[in-house]
Amino acid sequence: MMGLAAGDAAPEVMLDQMLLEVLDAVQGDAALVMLSEDGGSLAFKAAKGRMPAADEAQKRAALKSRRLRLDQGVAGLVMRGGEGVVVADASKEPSFKDDIAREVGYPVRNLMALPLVCGERRLGVLEILNKRPDASHPGGTAFSPDDFETAKAMGALMALFLERAWMRKMLEKKAGELTGLLRALDLARPPKPSGAPPPDAREVLNTLTPLACALTNSEGSAVALLDPGAKPDEARIYFLAAAGVKKEAVTKVSLKPGEGVVGWVISKGESVLIQDVSRDTRFSGKV
Repeated sequence: MMGLAAGDAAPEVMLDQMLLEVLDAVQGDAALVMLSEDGGSLAFKAAKGRMPAADEAQKRAALKSRRLRLDQGVAGLVMRGGEGVVVADASKEPSFKDDIAREVGYPVRNLMALPLVCGERRLGVLEILNKRPDASHPGGTAFSPDDFETAKAMGALMALFLERAWMRKMLEKKAGELTGLLRALDLARPPKPSGAPPPDAREVLNTLTPLACALTNSEGSAVALLDPGAKPDEARIYFLAAAGVKKEAVTKVSLKPGEGVVGWVISKGESVLIQDVSRDTRFSGKV
């Protein structure tokens, strides 16, 4: 499947190509990708079908303005539950919402819907509509368990592509913010006379900690260093630089080796993400 190797193509173009490949693999007539952008609804992001280009463009335009609440339709059911479904007869499926199908003039006989999941994140839903007729079933048939497993595997690759595209977009946004901050700092900093010594570590860190706050949308940041001391019992951890409302107080704090989250990180050499510090025994109230 294409997508992960072709990083230079626009995400929308690659997504359309992926949908065509899914349709070929499972012999579907049309496919949709709906993404959750606000946590409360699904927006139609892409749609492809085996139909004349003019008809497809018209149907895509009609879909683009529509949103589906998470308590609506088969897609909402899949997004909430996180499990894919195969619907052999859409007319007998209670959760099927046919008003959109009627609006775009595309009757749905049967479908598959699968969650697009990357790690713990549910990105959206892939729907594949109407199994195409073949020689043995000229009137059409439903999607098979093999079709479902094929679509599930291809949907997993599609989710990876979407996650990568989202991460790239966020990195570009953060890079733009960082560039703006660096320009602002450069404009605000008075010019140094020729031959002046380079800035010391504390000056550099005091410039970087506010940037860390801005890039992570956090209230504070700090840099701590371990001073081993002349003797083992004299070792201490000092906060060399900090940013935020408590920065002055933070730079006056010192910790014993291994004390607090900072001490744990220094001793273990590992990063850590803590969702609730009040429930983590490593957290020190000193900081």
